[in-house]
Amino acid sequence: MKLADIARIDSGYHFRGRIENDPDGPVAVIQTKDFSDNLKLIPNDLVRIVPETNVAPYEVESGNVLFLSRGQNPWAVAINELPLTSIVPSSFYILRLDRDRIRPEYLAWFLNSATTLTALKSIMRGSNIPFISKSDLHELTIPVPTLMVQAQIADLTRLCDHERELLNELGNHKKTLIDAVCANLAASGS
Repeated sequence: MKLADIARIDSGYHFRGRIENDPDGPVAVIQTKDFSDNLKLIPNDLVRIVPETNVAPYEVESGNVLFLSRGQNPWAVAINELPLTSIVPSSFYILRLDRDRIRPEYLAWFLNSATTLTALKSIMRGSNIPFISKSDLHELTIPVPTLMVQAQIADLTRLCDHERELLNELGNHKKTLIDAVCANLAASGS
C-alpha cells in the first residue's frame, strides 16, 4: 500500500530565520536536537515561540509520526502526549495516519528499518543538504498487516529498545565500578 493511501503528509512550519526562544510563548517547537540518540523526545527544553501566524496546520498531535526529511540520515518517530501545543520546522513532515489502518509505532519502525532507509536514501535529492520530497514519500510502499500484528511488532520493537537502554546503563555502571577499583588499586600502590 502506498503511504499516501494511509496517511496525509503535511510539511512543518517554514521559519524565516532563527528560532528565538520566548519562555512565555504558547507554542513549542520540536527540533532534531530535542531527540535522544534512540529517538526519544525530550520535551523538557523545547524552544517556545509566539507565532506570527496561525500554526494549526503545522500542529503535531498525539498519534502523528514525525519524519525527518532533510539531511544524510532520515528517521521517523511516533509522537505520544505533548505537554503543550507543538509544531515542527520544515525539515520534518508530519504524517497524519488513518488510525483504523495503521499504528504510529509500526509506521515509525518500518520507516526506520534498514531496508527502508536504504530505499529512502536512494530517492534523496539535492547535493548540499539531501532531502526526500513529499511526492516521493507519498509513493513509498508500506506493508500493512493487521492492527494486531502491527501492535506485536511495535511491542517487540519497544522491548528491544528497552533492552538496549538497560544494557547501556549496565555498561556505564560496570565502567564506573572498574574505574573505582582501578583508582583504589593505584592509590594503594599494591
